[in-house]
Amino acid sequence: MNIKILLISALFLSGTAFAAPTNQDTLFYCRFGNGKQVRIQQHGDKIRYRFGKSLARPELAFEQPTNRVYQVYSTPLWDNNQRGEVIEIHLRNGDASYIASKISAIGKPEYILYAKNADTTHIMTCKERGAFVNLNMALGLPDLPDTY
Repeated sequence: MNIKILLISALFLSGTAFAAPTNQDTLFYCRFGNGKQVRIQQHGDKIRYRFGKSLARPELAFEQPTNRVYQVYSTPLWDNNQRGEVIEIHLRNGDASYIASKISAIGKPEYILYAKNADTTHIMTCKERGAFVNLNMALGLPDLPDTY
């Protein structure tokens, strides 16, 4: 009977370990309905952005110095007199800009990736399960300057 419990525990733990790949260096992670995912990680003095179905072989990957990746944190008062929370991570790669955000209002938070290039803006909403922002790491980034 003890072996059964150990096997069931091992299966449960292995399944949860792969549900959302969390690392101490991950600032933002989410998976989209089409199977693609985005991960923003800090590696020393660099921030790495990876996007695609396989993060081992991403469709798009780039790095920026940490001091060129910015954050916005606010706690707005919504129309219903409830306090919300908005966390944004801003990155650029050439002419393209990316905003990874978590917006919390009443109910569950919403995780969104905005990608803008020239006149095109893509807004991709993340699946709820496994999406997260590492708030402490994000708040360690510089504030978004007015001239960005």
